[in-house]
Amino acid sequence: MRFTKERPSSASAEVRPVARAMSALFALGLAAAATAFMVGAFHGAPLHEPRGDPIQASLTSAGAGSIYYRAESNDGASLIGSVASDGTNNHIVFAPGAPTRFAQLAFSPDGSRVAYVDDRPEHRGIYVADADWGKAAQLSLGANDSWPSWSPDGSMLTFASTAFDPSIEFCHPGVYADCSTAIYVMGSDGSDPRRITNQPEDASNPVWSPDGLRLAFFALADAGIPTAIFVVNADGTGRVRLTTSRGGSDMWPSWSPTGDTVVFGGIHWEDWGVFAVNADGTDERTLLDGGPTYAAHPTWSPDGTRIAFGGEVADAWGIYVMNPDGSSPTRIAGTLDRFFVQEIAWRPTPALESTASVIGTFDVGLQGQASGITYGFGSMWVDGFQSPTGLGKVIRLDPETGEEQANISVGSVAPGWEVGGGGIAVGVRSVWVVGTEQIPGESPGVSDGVDTVLVRIDPSTNRVIDRIVLGGKLAADIAIDANDVWVLYGGDDDKMKVARVDPATDRVVATIPLHQSYGHYLFSVDGSIVAFTNETTDTIGNSVIEIVDPSTNTVTGSISLGAYLWPGAGDGSLWASTGTILERIDPGSGDVVGTWSLESTGDALCVGAGGIWSIDPNGRNTVSRWNPELQGVDVFAELPPGEMANAMTSFSDAVWVLSFGGSVTRIQVTV
Repeated sequence: MRFTKERPSSASAEVRPVARAMSALFALGLAAAATAFMVGAFHGAPLHEPRGDPIQASLTSAGAGSIYYRAESNDGASLIGSVASDGTNNHIVFAPGAPTRFAQLAFSPDGSRVAYVDDRPEHRGIYVADADWGKAAQLSLGANDSWPSWSPDGSMLTFASTAFDPSIEFCHPGVYADCSTAIYVMGSDGSDPRRITNQPEDASNPVWSPDGLRLAFFALADAGIPTAIFVVNADGTGRVRLTTSRGGSDMWPSWSPTGDTVVFGGIHWEDWGVFAVNADGTDERTLLDGGPTYAAHPTWSPDGTRIAFGGEVADAWGIYVMNPDGSSPTRIAGTLDRFFVQEIAWRPTPALESTASVIGTFDVGLQGQASGITYGFGSMWVDGFQSPTGLGKVIRLDPETGEEQANISVGSVAPGWEVGGGGIAVGVRSVWVVGTEQIPGESPGVSDGVDTVLVRIDPSTNRVIDRIVLGGKLAADIAIDANDVWVLYGGDDDKMKVARVDPATDRVVATIPLHQSYGHYLFSVDGSIVAFTNETTDTIGNSVIEIVDPSTNTVTGSISLGAYLWPGAGDGSLWASTGTILERIDPGSGDVVGTWSLESTGDALCVGAGGIWSIDPNGRNTVSRWNPELQGVDVFAELPPGEMANAMTSFSDAVWVLSFGGSVTRIQVTV
């Protein structure tokens, strides 16, 4: 079995121009062919490094949210990416090649949920998930249900369908006119589906007006004209044709946030373009035409200041933004080589804003090295060692008042990491601490003269109830799953190991050898035990993930990550930071499933309290939170003067920061 797997390498971000003959083909009135490309999109792991060459635009991203896009290659492969509206943070959200297919994304008005179509034949229908792509629920079973769009209050969805009937075989809704599709509405939980339009037509891509009273969509027009934009009241009355389809086809309507304008894409006289019309059908006008040879899915920003679209301007393919009058089209990002953008979904920035405030700083009382911190059994627990004795201590604190509740000696077992915490964990009815102690009779300070020891503390009595000698020369970290305690230890010329301890007997029931001779972190995440070790020569080098399968007690993967990383885990997810790059990692495969460029992610990551927290390495007196919903840093907190952060933990809506000098600062997050 081969254990080592290289991380995917970066590739060119430029999209190679698709033959211009394609534009001529589309201009023959085959607007449906354009929509056909939008049917399939892939979701799933592994996700690779972000490809992209973001172009800095003189635009602000305040209030605009992130732009999500679906890009497709000539061979039908598809991906979903996301980019900030100023062109930064361009990354792949769902990479090509995975079996699950996502398409036609639509974010709820508050940005907290996403509706989409799963294009797999056996799963086809409309789904709604949390905006972090979890907790998905299938709302419809129709083989031809497509293009969901949210009502302004988030209570309903509109969509296109043949008859909301799973017995109808798959056709192409909105494509080629090979089936008659109509517009429907239903509750955002899938309840009470109702048909809105009645006449036979090829209706597609309905979108709700900001006032909630009307729906815009595109459909086959009369007299053989391919497609036009129509508006109908939300109850199905008052249908009005909005656009002329002059010289071709109109499609992809998008309401301005004020509701007075509809922007749309189209093919007019063999040229792709972006167009606009007043909501009453007057003043149809061209915003961008002739220059682009392709312009897909123009979409208003949530704040109404810009329009985004995918396409090509002056032989440059990618994601564009422009002003509402069509001026200053600016390419903000590219995508993978040979992939071109087919869909745009602009995620609103959640209206709620968070703040982080320092509630208090409490002295732990360790006159030496305070090493790790965790929360459990209603208390904060800090481990470290005293100077000059080197004796180990565990301090129990009241998290509200900072009052010392217990001062527990672990004797000659000395836990200790200079940076990043570790070595203390809570679970299976106990507090667990790992450290090293001098072997009696051996010379002090000699690495061969120490043992790694796991100490068990009963939180009901605050007493040490067992000591489990593991051997080895390096006490690294502890992880706890539903049944067992796992300890990372070893070091020097020997390989790192993971010991599995049965808490019912305090016996080591398995010892799993790893491939590297140095490691710092161990996590239990989503059914896997994940060790972060490092390649070593003369120095500690690139991080390596070594994945242990608890069902077999074997290493199922050893993946070099190509950089030194600081990891963190929580809420079933695994994250790592290089200092300027934040990565989300699949704990089952070790593959990078998302990557974001940040100014500084610091070290000693902490996952919880609404995001991923890190310590600013410049002075170590500031912590910040990266918010996965916003895809960016949203709160900062500055520690009191003289405090230098070493490790962090979280519980509920608070973060506790441990400083080198032996104090704990509580940071409260409020919304």
